[in-house]
Amino acid sequence: MTRTIAQKLARANEVLKRSDKGSVWAEHWMDIISDIMKEAPHGGGFRRGTGFNVDGSTSNMLLFSTEYYGTQVSGSFDGWMSYAVRVYSDFEKGLVVIIDGRNECNIHQYIREVFGTWLSASWIK
Repeated sequence: MTRTIAQKLARANEVLKRSDKGSVWAEHWMDIISDIMKEAPHGGGFRRGTGFNVDGSTSNMLLFSTEYYGTQVSGSFDGWMSYAVRVYSDFEKGLVVIIDGRNECNIHQYIREVFGTWLSASWIK
């Protein structure tokens, strides 16, 4: 069965939480999460190192932290801006991506699209 990246990440996170800390299985599932996160949004304005919050995520909600290259309306650098990205699964709408953080130049829409596309892709490994 082919799973999306969101499904694989949610499953790996739930099994990791049920595994005994320090066990071979906990390490195995953490390795899978690490492999998935290597493909998380980066470049194109995203700072490398999008984080996945294992403790804050559930089987129905994935929680990420990321930074984006902020610009002023004039186009000059305004510093790295931090964002929390919450992703929910909805039977009618598919993935619902909610962005918390400054919405300079309507950047939330772009971040929503990038995360939605990444998490909707098939996990092939």
